[in-house]
Amino acid sequence: GTVAGDHLDLAAGRFVAPSVNFLAVDGGRLAWRPSDHVTVQVFGGRRGVSTTMSSLGFDTVLPAVGGGAALRGDDGAAEVQVSYAGDQAALPSGDPEAPIEDTWNALAASLRGHVEALEDSLLVGANATVSQRASFVFLPTPGSAQVTAQALDLFQGFGYVRWRPADAVRVDFDLLRQEANLEFAGVDSDPDAPGVQLPGGVDVTVIDPTFTDARARGAVALGDHGWLRPDLRLRLRTGRTEFRYGLGADLTDLVTEGPFVRARFWLEDIMQGGEADDVGAVDRLLWSGSGGWSSGPLEAELGASRMDRAAAPVSGRTEGRTTSEDLGPFVLEAQDVGFARVFVTDRSRFGGWFGGLDAEMNLTAEPEVRAFVQIGVLGDGSW
Repeated sequence: GTVAGDHLDLAAGRFVAPSVNFLAVDGGRLAWRPSDHVTVQVFGGRRGVSTTMSSLGFDTVLPAVGGGAALRGDDGAAEVQVSYAGDQAALPSGDPEAPIEDTWNALAASLRGHVEALEDSLLVGANATVSQRASFVFLPTPGSAQVTAQALDLFQGFGYVRWRPADAVRVDFDLLRQEANLEFAGVDSDPDAPGVQLPGGVDVTVIDPTFTDARARGAVALGDHGWLRPDLRLRLRTGRTEFRYGLGADLTDLVTEGPFVRARFWLEDIMQGGEADDVGAVDRLLWSGSGGWSSGPLEAELGASRMDRAAAPVSGRTEGRTTSEDLGPFVLEAQDVGFARVFVTDRSRFGGWFGGLDAEMNLTAEPEVRAFVQIGVLGDGSW
């Protein structure tokens, strides 16, 4: 319900709270808007869904409290969020009837902001995130005893610059620092140790997902027919340097209005121990290519790729996978994937509706299929 004019919202039930991590809460929340530029939120209750996407029974009461504030103006914005919540995971052990269960409480916080200048052609911003032992929970593939991280401590600092000197030219620069410590099934691990033995006698190699990453991207318009996109990235890890450089192109309205082609190619040069190149066997060529049709309410695309992707949401992994060191637990390893996508919008009925289908299949090792379906209606109204 909304009270005090439009300045105060009160709610009770199950909701997704404003938090760094996915946090479903059974409880209440309050949002206060003292002005058009300021919003303050607080919430409290019990956690209803764990980070393993399992509903928690009402006999399990884990706290979930927090809040945040946001300030928004014509030339910038700032926001802070803080949450303190319990979490629970059940991981397989040597005995299928007796999984390893662990429950913990965790603090998560984020601070972000940006400022626009030079008549909105320049944007400078930064984000800082701290997440204590409750960001992601990884479960093994069914039938496999290999378990990766159960929980983790994360710090992430991210700064970025966006410059638009002209309509046909775009420049972006990002700087990221990430530090994380992994925990394995309730056993704290040392990132420098060669391995950790889990209950049940499973040895797991510990990979330290700590690095500094600098990236520069550009885009130059090719008239009315697309964009050319150069891309450079330098990642500094402990005892290892990764330099990625590549080029992308988006070509639209080929011959006639509607058809398009998208392509990306990167070469990743991995250097270790300060030597010029002593790990050439793991240098990689990453790529993505697709073609399709975009006209009016319909866009359809068919393609294939071999590239690492953000794990949001965290996807399943085949049992025959290889170890990925890229971005630690937050990016899936590069895989050969075929994909198809269809999206339709129509504003002639019901005030507007949309629908989409995304499907992809891992083309290596044991096939793995992922699909996502969405449908919705757009309209104006209140109750």
